[in-house]
Amino acid sequence: MIKKRTFGWVQNPSSFDNLKSVVQLFIKDSEQYNYLINILENKSIIKESQLCEEFLNVLKSDSINPTYKQLVGTGFKPRSKAPCNGIAQACIKAQKTEKLYVDNWTADGFIRWAECLGFINYKERTDSFEVTTLGQNFALSIKSYSENEYLKEGLLSYPPTYRVLCILSTDPDKVFSKFEIGSQLGFSGENGFTSFPFSIIKSEVSTAIDNQFLKKINSDIEGSSDKYARMICSWLINMGWVRKEKNLIRNQPLDKNINITHSFKITLQGRGVINEIIGGSRHKKIKQRVSWFMLATNAKNRDFLRNRRYEVLRSLCLNGRAKRKSEQIIEDLKNNDIQIVESVLMKDINGLNGCGISINNEVHNGCSYFKLESLIELQSKPSCGYDFHALDEKLELLKQNILSKIKNIDSEWVELIEISRLGKVKSQIFEYKINEIMNLYYGLNSRHLGGASKPDCIAFNNDLGIGLIIDAKAYENGFTFSSSEKDKMVRYVTENSKRDFKLNSTKWWEEFSKNINMFKFLFVSSYFSNNAKIHLENISNRTKIIGGAISAEQLILGADYIQNDTTKLMKFFDNISNSCIN
Repeated sequence: MIKKRTFGWVQNPSSFDNLKSVVQLFIKDSEQYNYLINILENKSIIKESQLCEEFLNVLKSDSINPTYKQLVGTGFKPRSKAPCNGIAQACIKAQKTEKLYVDNWTADGFIRWAECLGFINYKERTDSFEVTTLGQNFALSIKSYSENEYLKEGLLSYPPTYRVLCILSTDPDKVFSKFEIGSQLGFSGENGFTSFPFSIIKSEVSTAIDNQFLKKINSDIEGSSDKYARMICSWLINMGWVRKEKNLIRNQPLDKNINITHSFKITLQGRGVINEIIGGSRHKKIKQRVSWFMLATNAKNRDFLRNRRYEVLRSLCLNGRAKRKSEQIIEDLKNNDIQIVESVLMKDINGLNGCGISINNEVHNGCSYFKLESLIELQSKPSCGYDFHALDEKLELLKQNILSKIKNIDSEWVELIEISRLGKVKSQIFEYKINEIMNLYYGLNSRHLGGASKPDCIAFNNDLGIGLIIDAKAYENGFTFSSSEKDKMVRYVTENSKRDFKLNSTKWWEEFSKNINMFKFLFVSSYFSNNAKIHLENISNRTKIIGGAISAEQLILGADYIQNDTTKLMKFFDNISNSCIN
């Protein structure tokens, strides 16, 4: 049975020393290889005799092709007490000096990293790996990492490296937070490419009075793309292409500056490296290594999206990478049994650019033309074991329908539809994105509150004197208004009406401007039960305040329609009338 793996993006490893050790295990008589033979023969780290024998046979065979499981091992709870049962685990010493190996999760990260940089190749039919010539040269080089041309080649052939450098180079004097980089990385907004809005992070940091929360901002709050950005920048720092910088935000209540720790700036050397990738000046253009796996990560229809985007790239590679009309690409995909409309194609093109694959778009006489500027080596896609059809076709059709309707906002907002269906796993990012869309397009001053005893968000407009108490519900199967959830909203509305410290010591209602005199409540979720109107009327009768409910797709369409127009905003506010908004 073909195992389904996810490669192409890396979130946790950063040590070049450990990366080198992992690649060396594939090379006979290398320092790491000899170390592994020794510990396996002595059963000093991997204790199980049968495993030691199995791993020795793998390492002593003519070609070293360990399977994923043999490299990474298996999980164990608690992780801190997991026995060593993988070859790559044994290659890396844990951060605790007394522990001579790492767990399977850490080992997996280094295998992914080595694959991303082209140091090892994955063989899907056997779920195994082999070292490449580039990997051998990197692992056996004695040069410093900043001077190791094989490491440099691996990094430069990895498209997200180029993307991060390009983002940083848009303003070489600016310090970029991981959030600002992450928001422009990959297929922005899609599950697996989420980012916390930096504008909201700055707002919360500038007003927070809780030191624990401020620590959490720097340690726990980040989306998937924010993690990718942080990790890639750590590699580039070691190469001298990027440097870490302070990014201070003034906190007024605490009267001190707060540093956003993961913030970066491109160096002069880094700006020069961009020319090497694109073939500027005297440099030959670098060939980028593009794998099928990197074209989607955690989206529900992951394999379908990977396949669609892979075929877009294949179409762009035809005829010597000449300009191609959007209609030609759409026809190429149709011939491969993939139906696509131009708005979806444009979104995929934007995402491919976000991965670091440069695609130019020009419009002539109302027709879009695309040209692949990057020189790419498109890796073969899996031949079997993956379903290239959408697991949830209804979800893709819904996204496609919304994409065809929005004209004024970024296409990435369509991904809010899927995020709204991801449950508690993505509830915080859902809250932040609702807050952001209200700020950007609704003409509302929106604040993320969250936490115990507070609504998720509030939003208000000073000029109109209107305010919203917002509860965000990322539910896969829609929101059904349980008694406890209705009671929470009743409590929020009552607290805001009475504004008594004894009711809630957080005094969250003080976040509203003093000019607001008309309040309503609003639920935001994937979709709502058929009897939503009954529940909304129940809350309204108990609080004497009118409220409503809006689905993620209607929220997106509303943003596209309102565009900070106060007349349209007031129409939206009036439309909140104890029912679902359409």
